[in-house]
Amino acid sequence: MTAQHPDVIPFHNTELLSLQIDGKPHILVKPVIEAIGLDGDQQVRKIQRQHWARTVVTPVQVGDQRRNMVAADVRTFLMALATI
Repeated sequence: MTAQHPDVIPFHNTELLSLQIDGKPHILVKPVIEAIGLDGDQQVRKIQRQHWARTVVTPVQVGDQRRNMVAADVRTFLMALATI
C-alpha cells in the first residue's frame, strides 16, 4: 500500500490531519488526541474497542518519515471526542 500525504485542516489552534480512504474522509487519531493533552496510544486502544468505531491502520508519509497510523472515519472521530 502506498503511503498517503495527509491534508491539513486548521482546528482550534492545532491541525487535524485527514486522508481519503476508499473515497471517504478519515482523521489521523493520535496526533489530535495528543494535541488536546491526552495519551494518544491509550485513547486509540479505547476507540478500537468500541463496537461503533471504524478505524484503519494506514501508511502515512509525513515529511521524510513513513509510518503506519490509525485513522478513523469522521463519524467515529466525532463520537470518540464526545466520549472524552
